[in-house]
Amino acid sequence: MKAYHIHDKENSGEEAFHEIVFAETASKAKYASEAYSNGVPWTEISVTRKPEFDQYANIGRIPRSAYIGMGLVLEKVKTLQEDVFIEIDYEKGRWACYIWFGVIKKAEAFASEAPYAVAMAALLALRGGASG
Repeated sequence: MKAYHIHDKENSGEEAFHEIVFAETASKAKYASEAYSNGVPWTEISVTRKPEFDQYANIGRIPRSAYIGMGLVLEKVKTLQEDVFIEIDYEKGRWACYIWFGVIKKAEAFASEAPYAVAMAALLALRGGASG
């Protein structure tokens, strides 16, 4: 089983039905999603592979500990400046996180798992910015 991030492209917040779904394929993940079961049209459902969460397929959920530090640090970064943009991408076999304050790239970090890359970049931004 593989992990997929599913959400409704047209809505935001709770209405976007953000969730991690474990399935054999992206199509099967869409069918199993809360968004699809709530009537969101197939073409409006976004699906993104999340290999860092594959390890949790056998228990069927993501432990809270996998998210906890990342969210707290990001909230602190967002209090530093009103215009904060956080970009997360999978590049060359590793996760990349870039934090921008306006048009200035404040920090970047890379790791094998997305939560670690985000947390490292956020910590760098809190320390005044640097590359890591």
